[in-house]
Amino acid sequence: MWKYIRNTILVLSAIAFAFLMGVTTPDYNAGHQIENKAYETTPGPYGSGTLGDWSGLSHGLYCFQPSGGVTAYTRATKTTNKVSSAAMACSGEDVRIYGDSITFGGKSALAAELNALGYTLFVDAWSGRPTTPAVDALLAETALPPIVIMATGTNDMFNSTVMGAQVQRAENFISSYNAAHGTSVQLFWVDVQATRWSQSMTVQRNDQRNSMAINMAIYKRIPVNNIIAWNQRFLDNPNLLTTYLVDGVHPKTGSGYAYWAAVIRGWLQTFGGIRKS
Repeated sequence: MWKYIRNTILVLSAIAFAFLMGVTTPDYNAGHQIENKAYETTPGPYGSGTLGDWSGLSHGLYCFQPSGGVTAYTRATKTTNKVSSAAMACSGEDVRIYGDSITFGGKSALAAELNALGYTLFVDAWSGRPTTPAVDALLAETALPPIVIMATGTNDMFNSTVMGAQVQRAENFISSYNAAHGTSVQLFWVDVQATRWSQSMTVQRNDQRNSMAINMAIYKRIPVNNIIAWNQRFLDNPNLLTTYLVDGVHPKTGSGYAYWAAVIRGWLQTFGGIRKS
């Protein structure tokens, strides 16, 4: 009996240790399957609220060419978010970014930064989209460009507990893709700044806690040179919050999005191997 109890304790301890260390389960790995779990409708533990239905918010697929040509595609429903964007032709694609409303608002500014360097940018942006369906879109791909950027996590402040597994899913997929194709696709992730100034001080504090949990999940699994330090800019200089953000989350139209785009471009120049000029 004591041996049985001891073995049970050891098994439970191992499971608990694996959970705390962020080890993923086969649910997130086997076959890189698409997830169909509505995590975004489940309130998280820190009181930021519930995300709600984002299916009708602004979204689209955009191919920005250095020549100035822009090809735009739209998705009609939330369910089509699982369709591979690789089916949308973007000739000479160099960089692909999956994002939410920040990416949707900043797509032209980022394209201007990268197109000026001769790079073609593909944008998959959906306002309100949390990380789970964004990673679903990535995992549906059959072809990837040299650089993939995940600019997601802000909408996961409503349930930050899912973030670690989703980051790991993306990491595992890129690793498997590179191994299968003999490529060296680089995965970059933009960290999160989210404190909604329009909310009560209690909710703002909760937003900060959830944002911290999201960023911890990113920094735990992504090499530091591959984390585009958007949040770090504001930690280093809090005055930039009111200079570049309109609500504590979204960049201001014009100057704010230009700054966001410049941060991404500068990071890729430093760590992504894109040319300096």
